[in-house]
Amino acid sequence: MSRMGLWLPGERAVRNGRIGRRLAGLAERSGLAVDRVVPVTAVFRDVREADQVLGLARVARRAVEAGYLRERAEGRWTEHLATQPFFASVTLFVVVVDRPRG
Repeated sequence: MSRMGLWLPGERAVRNGRIGRRLAGLAERSGLAVDRVVPVTAVFRDVREADQVLGLARVARRAVEAGYLRERAEGRWTEHLATQPFFASVTLFVVVVDRPRG
């Protein structure tokens, strides 16, 4: 996915894709006390499973429709994903907060 990410601006592929990095600060600025930040990483070795969760084919199709990627390149990329060893990961951040009393 990282190579495909070069052509498609992140906000179009994943809504609020950078929010995890900002979430603890946003919580603190909202008056919440951040207890901890827990990173949770999902690892995918099966391209079909990754596609169900990450929408790889859907994102590639949208990139073609938006003019970021040629159809031929989309076909080569999806063929490569289906026939070569596959690895993808995504990290989510769980921010545990408390509301101060008072």
